[in-house]
Amino acid sequence: MFDIDKFKEVNDIHGHELGDEILRELSDLVASLVRDADHVARWGGEEFIIVAPDTNAKSAAAMANHLRKEIASKVFKGGLSVTCSFGLAEYKHQGKNSIKKLFEAADAPLYRAKAGGRNRVEY
Repeated sequence: MFDIDKFKEVNDIHGHELGDEILRELSDLVASLVRDADHVARWGGEEFIIVAPDTNAKSAAAMANHLRKEIASKVFKGGLSVTCSFGLAEYKHQGKNSIKKLFEAADAPLYRAKAGGRNRVEY
């Protein structure tokens, strides 16, 4: 799970139209950088999820750090740059509500990444 850092400021300062364009550009960038087997989706607002099947924690962290660096180095429409914070979780749960638990497990490290200074990956 990842979130664009301080995205509210982009919308407040530059307008929602430019904010929407940045969301589209970021989506395209991330989709171009992940494997064909991975799934990228907007989770809501400025938050996204990536489901990366058959990926262990070490590989997921490497992928997230690569994405984080690529996003931070891109100049988006309007000459803007953004950073993202990532929270990683492994799917280990079985049974009822296991997908819900997976997203909850990714949400906690995402908040740690935000609290730890943003533009980070936490597991």
